[in-house]
Amino acid sequence: AAIIITFFQLGFSYFFYVFDIYSDYQLTTDYTNAYNDVGNYTLSMLKCARVNHTYEGHNKNSTCFKFADKYPETTYWIAFILTWVSMVVSVAVYFVGVVFFFDSKNITEKLTWIHKRKGNSKKDLNHCFKKVFEYFLIFLIKLFWPLFHIYRRVRYEATRNKSNRRKNYIEFESIWIMVKTIEYGIEATIQLIVVLYLLVPYYDEIHDWDFQIT
Repeated sequence: AAIIITFFQLGFSYFFYVFDIYSDYQLTTDYTNAYNDVGNYTLSMLKCARVNHTYEGHNKNSTCFKFADKYPETTYWIAFILTWVSMVVSVAVYFVGVVFFFDSKNITEKLTWIHKRKGNSKKDLNHCFKKVFEYFLIFLIKLFWPLFHIYRRVRYEATRNKSNRRKNYIEFESIWIMVKTIEYGIEATIQLIVVLYLLVPYYDEIHDWDFQIT
C-alpha cells in the first residue's frame, strides 16, 4: 500500500515536473523554427484561421495577418527568451534546493564510521579514503535525490510510528514543495503572458471569428 500511495503521489508529481520542463524545451524549438521561417508560419496561421470562415461581403485580401515581418520575428524571439528563462529558473530552483538546502546527513546519519578517524593526523590514509568516499556518496545522493525522496516516502508511509521518521521525510517534502510551487507559479504567469503576447497580432482576426471557428 505504501508503494502504491507513493507511486500515485510522488511518481505523478515528478512526471509532470519533467514533462513541463520537456514541454518548455519543445516550445523553444517551435519558436526557433517560427523565427527562422516567419513567412510560412504566418501563412499557416492565416490558412488555419480561414477554415470555414465565410462572412458575406468579407474581403479575403484584407486581414490583420498582413503585418510587418519585423513584428512576428520580434514576437517569436521574445517568446523564445521568456520560455528559456522560465525553464532555466525551474531547473535552477531544483538544483539550488537539492545542492545547497538539502542536508546529506539525512541519508548518511547512520554511517557513523565515515566520520570516525584514528589519531589526530589529517594525513591519515584511512581518513583521506573516508573523506573521498563521503564526498562521492554525497554526490550520488544529490544526483539521485528523487529516488531517495521516494525511498523516504515509502518508509514513512509503511511505518506505524510515523513520528520517528517525520523529520527526515519532511526535509525532502519541504524542498520538493518549494520546487513545485515556484514551477507552478512560472507556468501560470510567464507562459500565460507568452501566449497572450503571441496572439496580439491576431486579436482583430479572432474578434471576427464566428462561434463555429472559435
